[in-house]
Amino acid sequence: METTISNISTSTFFEDMWELRDRRLDDYATMNSPLCVLMVCCFYVLFSFYIGPWLMENKRPYNIKPVIITYNTIMVVANGYIFVQGWRYGWSEYKLLCEPVDAINLTYAYYVTKYLDWFDTMFMILRKKYTHISILHLYHHGIMPLNSWMIVRYLPGGHMLFGGMLNTFVHVVMYTYYTLAALGPQMQKYLWWKRYITLMQMTQFIVGLIHMFLILTCDFDFPKVIFYSIFPQGFLFLILFGNFYLKTYTKKQPVTHSDTVMCCSNSSMELFYQNVSFSNLYDDIWERRDKRMDGYLFMDSPIPVVLMCVVYILFSLYIGPWFMKNRKPYNVKPLVIIFNITMTVVNAYILILGWRYGWSKYKWMCEPVDTSDSTEALLITKLVYYYFLTKLIDWIDTLLFIMRKKFNHVSILHVYHHCCMPFNIWPIVRFLPGGHTTFLGVLNTFVHIIMHSYYTMSAFGPKWQKFLWWKKYLTIMQIVQFVLIGLHFIYSLWKDCGFPRKSIYFYFPQVIIMCTLFGNFYTKAYKRKQK
Repeated sequence: METTISNISTSTFFEDMWELRDRRLDDYATMNSPLCVLMVCCFYVLFSFYIGPWLMENKRPYNIKPVIITYNTIMVVANGYIFVQGWRYGWSEYKLLCEPVDAINLTYAYYVTKYLDWFDTMFMILRKKYTHISILHLYHHGIMPLNSWMIVRYLPGGHMLFGGMLNTFVHVVMYTYYTLAALGPQMQKYLWWKRYITLMQMTQFIVGLIHMFLILTCDFDFPKVIFYSIFPQGFLFLILFGNFYLKTYTKKQPVTHSDTVMCCSNSSMELFYQNVSFSNLYDDIWERRDKRMDGYLFMDSPIPVVLMCVVYILFSLYIGPWFMKNRKPYNVKPLVIIFNITMTVVNAYILILGWRYGWSKYKWMCEPVDTSDSTEALLITKLVYYYFLTKLIDWIDTLLFIMRKKFNHVSILHVYHHCCMPFNIWPIVRFLPGGHTTFLGVLNTFVHIIMHSYYTMSAFGPKWQKFLWWKKYLTIMQIVQFVLIGLHFIYSLWKDCGFPRKSIYFYFPQVIIMCTLFGNFYTKAYKRKQK
């Protein structure tokens, strides 16, 4: 994978990142280390799941209606102030398409409001509305301070301010709605515009994503690495809000208790999120596993895979380089050739059988998982499992780099990619071994056949270089692969074929990240060289 992922040396990565910080914020609260934010977010999660419900266990729900009205009013004023000041001193003078960093106070104020949003959760606990504290609710409230910290610490202003201004405007409208709703039933006749809040959220994400994407096309003083971490979040929330809108407003459904609760809710996000009870979440998820995979190696628990990924990271970044520190590079050329030939054959085997017994018969647009015990269905489950094993075998790639002391090839992105794949594929094998998601594996194995063929030829030496003029097309092939996979995922959200759509929310952001990384690499490696 080293030919398609830009190399970022791990030895000084964190030090270099810290040196890039905006030093004007060194004296601001919580800005001197991300550990503080991480600890606070962890405490928020613990309080929401365990401490809060435990404290309220033997108590009656509190009547805090006046507090909720006051809170929502304050949030309207706070977000309104940030929006007005941001427009007055920022975007009224900025270039709309591309703007470098030049402000700090407003972005820091926006960052603080992400902590104030946590009062939402506390009010739910005080009223013992535990079903409203969903996994998605906590994910959103837990991730926003982390995302905002990164922006404030490195990019306090400029291009990123546009997203904050959009978000504060939407929050002004949303908190106004919740303030009116909290005043009582007599206000309901004025709240006919509830559905348009969801449309406003979706429009916000679409406009914000387009604006973020312009970073890749504009040549100006703005660190584009921030794009890779923020852009997928926008796609994830766009999908969530879009799916909610389709279910709630475009499909006729009977009114449920959750719909009634949403009408009068104080929460700025629960209006849009399905309520997922945490108490039995893990048991419920495990009960949905594909029991045909019981007994397969690594399949009885996610813990072994998580531990292996942790060991892989430690070995790649610390143990391996430490072991090779005082040793000469090993000559492992024969091993490199054997490894790449083996991976070419293995991926070809999975591709051929996957096509023969799967996608030559599947419906291309949407295909549910065949959970029967038929011969073909069982064969597909085994192929999905074999594909998972190849993601573990890919780690030999990193081992060979370390043995040759090619530490600059063991980049952060290289390690992220190789670690992320087994972790992402395990749930597919455990819960969805077949159907729609196997399209990913079929495409990926085909690309890996071409890639490992290239690496095999390249390992034979300089005399083969004249036959390797097509190196740049490997990157193009990777980009096309991710685009097709992303489109294939999106289509399943609109066409109901029995395939669980919620799985798409987990995998689609990964597709966006990879597509962006490869696209950015291609631009840097080939387009700019031509210029």
